[in-house]
Amino acid sequence: MRLDELVCPQSASLVIVDMQNDYCHPEGAEAALGANVRLVGEMAPRLTAFVGEARRAGMRIIFVRTLHSPWTNSKVWEGRAGGRHADSAVRLCLPGTWGAEFYAGLEPRQSDDWHPARHDYVVTKHRYSAFVDTDLDLVLRAQRIETLLMAGTASNGCVEATAYMGFLRDYNIVYLADCTAASSIEKHAEALQRVRGWSTVATSAEVIAAWL
Repeated sequence: MRLDELVCPQSASLVIVDMQNDYCHPEGAEAALGANVRLVGEMAPRLTAFVGEARRAGMRIIFVRTLHSPWTNSKVWEGRAGGRHADSAVRLCLPGTWGAEFYAGLEPRQSDDWHPARHDYVVTKHRYSAFVDTDLDLVLRAQRIETLLMAGTASNGCVEATAYMGFLRDYNIVYLADCTAASSIEKHAEALQRVRGWSTVATSAEVIAAWL
């Protein structure tokens, strides 16, 4: 399929993953744990601009957020990344905290009538992929979505995991190279190389041009 066919607003949705303070802000939990969030911060204005273009094109937008708490954290899950989350006093995306809130400029648009053209949908996940034990697939099927435009952080983590599970569920994937980010340029490049095997990698400018 041509890019303009893949990103047609009638059959595609923009999925924005984990653009929350704890993942993006220099005062967030990831930065406190030693992660480099600079590239995510640099990417955010590009994604914000793209969201504006997507709204003008009539694209339905889904925001994915992570929430972690003792209710959903298992011993296996807390042991990820060498146990650095379990052993630290820093808590990542705890419900009700500033860190779990959406990053400034990338908050979902809400409307009293909940119409998809005016009210962005929010999916709450507790693992890397937004398809694990959430209603994401139900929402996409109900909206007859065929293509997912993937954006957010991290390009080599939750964005990639969500995109891959979407691909396995027969969604077309368009991976936005300049609206995703990782903790290093190398990790981001490696992620783009991996996803090229089963998705279309494009820039936000290329997608916007395809809408014209």
